[in-house]
Amino acid sequence: MTSENVDNISTAIFGSSGRLGILRAIAAASEDDLYPARIAELSSTRASQVGVDMKRLREVGLLKPRKVPGSSRLNYTRAPSVLWDLAESLYTESVRRKPRG
Repeated sequence: MTSENVDNISTAIFGSSGRLGILRAIAAASEDDLYPARIAELSSTRASQVGVDMKRLREVGLLKPRKVPGSSRLNYTRAPSVLWDLAESLYTESVRRKPRG
């Protein structure tokens, strides 16, 4: 796997080297894993950055807050969107792409 390809494509399209990985982790995660600390683990990204990105996704309606009974942690659910399929496909394509040069 070439994470450099993923980072370069992520930066070019989403303005941040880690954003594609975050989106892909959100797209692939189970509903029980849709909270910032877990997405940070899945995407190998700082939890603070994941928290900011997930908040922005919530603000535009792509994530919905979900209260977990007996927990103070805020989980999310994904709103239906082509973004999740796009993130999965683009991430996979980026990993398979041969490095330039």
